[in-house]
Amino acid sequence: MTEKLQFLMKLNEFATQLYRNCATEKTNENLAVAPFFLQNLLTATLVGVRGKTAEQLSQTLMYSGQGISTILANFRELNSNYRDTESISVASKMLVREPAQLDEQFPSDARRDFDVSIQSFNSREKNFATADSVNKWVAEKTRQNVRECVKRGEDFDATKDSVVLINAVHFGALWEHKFIRQERKSNFWINETQYQPTDFMNLRAKLRYSFCSDISARILELDFAEDDFAMVLLLPEQRCGLGRLIEQLPSINLMYAVAQLRRQDVTVRMPRFKIDHGSRMRVALEQMGVRDLFSAQTADLSGIVNDESFCVSEIIHRASIAVGEDGDDGDHPGNPTSAPQEFTADHPFLFFVKHKCNVVFIGHVANPNQ
Repeated sequence: MTEKLQFLMKLNEFATQLYRNCATEKTNENLAVAPFFLQNLLTATLVGVRGKTAEQLSQTLMYSGQGISTILANFRELNSNYRDTESISVASKMLVREPAQLDEQFPSDARRDFDVSIQSFNSREKNFATADSVNKWVAEKTRQNVRECVKRGEDFDATKDSVVLINAVHFGALWEHKFIRQERKSNFWINETQYQPTDFMNLRAKLRYSFCSDISARILELDFAEDDFAMVLLLPEQRCGLGRLIEQLPSINLMYAVAQLRRQDVTVRMPRFKIDHGSRMRVALEQMGVRDLFSAQTADLSGIVNDESFCVSEIIHRASIAVGEDGDDGDHPGNPTSAPQEFTADHPFLFFVKHKCNVVFIGHVANPNQ
């Protein structure tokens, strides 16, 4: 296994653990996170922290045994894949309270290597002023797809917070194979006994598909028109199987599961959906082992600011994704002479978006009408 592939496997391991921590108690609501881009922001932070703070963050990010130069080289290469794409738009920022003195080198390194910008705020200014300026900036960076990343009065307190990390990501792309929208709504089962009429879309094509008995789920890969992007759907056999599937995630190698898929004639029925999900990531990361970073008594941010009392108060993350019919207008009938496999996503399912072997989005659809 190459060093690069090992690095990607560790990124994906972080992705599944982070998602599991965020999703375990939220199986009744739609959820999405963009783990790679959050990890990118956290890695920029890692460059500026020291001591035990750095050790905990490095271990949680799955970097144990890797030098910072290797990590930086890998992220520079991976980030280059996304900066010029139309499918993904990203906004990453670090808010730092004045009058702390920033390290001379850190802001330029963060921008160059991770596309992370630094913004100062004053404890005397009104909270909504900072929130509004951040939201305006995020909207511009994400082509107006994410408009409220920081919620007024909830996510930010200028009088108490010292450092706040902001990360917003939108994904939207055309399918390789265009879906056909159903004229009539179909039922989407939100649990064993309740359903809601929902807009579905249909497709028949040669697609990579399999049934995985180990996790009792059907797995389907749907390519996007833009090279190397694809969505993988994991559909539990049971209508209420999403929770169990999420519990199993740490033991599932997502890329290995994808590698087992085989191209077959498949009929697909799945709902149209749009998710715009905001998360405060502090608790999830504390559960994964990042503790000193969030404590004014223990945090060492000396490579970022010169104030020993500063810590990261919160990490605000917002992930937005839209899934509709649009795609190539070509005809993709599969093989009409044989009975196709059937993939009918009419109950809660898990999905992830990958770029080659890198998981860039992961989430689940509990109710497409939310």
